[in-house]
Amino acid sequence: MLMKLLREKILERVIKRYRDYVEVINKHKKGLSPSKIAKQLDLNQSTVERWIKNEGKPYPITSQIANLLVKGGIITEEDKKLFEKYNLIHVQSV
Repeated sequence: MLMKLLREKILERVIKRYRDYVEVINKHKKGLSPSKIAKQLDLNQSTVERWIKNEGKPYPITSQIANLLVKGGIITEEDKKLFEKYNLIHVQSV
């Protein structure tokens, strides 16, 4: 039971990180400064700056895991498409 709860919390954090990354990039494209973005999203400014420079972005998940997350109702199909657009989902070749 504890391990299941721990896995859920880790997964929630990963998905939040992906959503934050997408928000950072979108807000930067709209001209917001890293400091404003960091304040709005309650993130560390150095994290925002790294993501904008395309350094240290969240590690991509596989497309198979993304499909399971959609099927399980953890992320939406819209989330999946956004994550794919921002290269957060790695399509594995067979």
